[in-house]
Amino acid sequence: MRESLFQTFHGISYVFERPRLDLECVLTRFKYQIQLILNIMSSHTSSNPPLIELSEKNFDEVVSSDKPVLVDFWATWCGPCQFMLPIFDKLAKKYGDKVSFGRLNVDDNQGIAMRFDVYAIPTFIVFMNGKAVDKAVGAVGERGLEGLLEKYQ
Repeated sequence: MRESLFQTFHGISYVFERPRLDLECVLTRFKYQIQLILNIMSSHTSSNPPLIELSEKNFDEVVSSDKPVLVDFWATWCGPCQFMLPIFDKLAKKYGDKVSFGRLNVDDNQGIAMRFDVYAIPTFIVFMNGKAVDKAVGAVGERGLEGLLEKYQ
């Protein structure tokens, strides 16, 4: 059903129709926007253990650690990547003593992304002793990332 809006302009009545708002769609969009705001805020206030910013210069050294390393392949323009940031940060605080957490911007480091067949983002890869041992693709949420981490602690 559609609602009609009547407006008068210079004495002439006009009828405008607009679709009714789908409440579920509006709420989903609102939740997404709130989560993005929280992500931005948490990225400015997050503390130890720090997330390691990876690049071509330090990538091989970091993932060659004796400790498992979870790497977030992301980009600044990627909404799902921004959605996953506070989850990634929370898990870094929770598991930081057992697992290292690194983030690699795929736009700035395309060679590494190609080396590990990262064709969609966010992609999360677990490394042990320099080798990729497991992968999750997409905004898998906290449970998805914890499932990866629990296998390799």
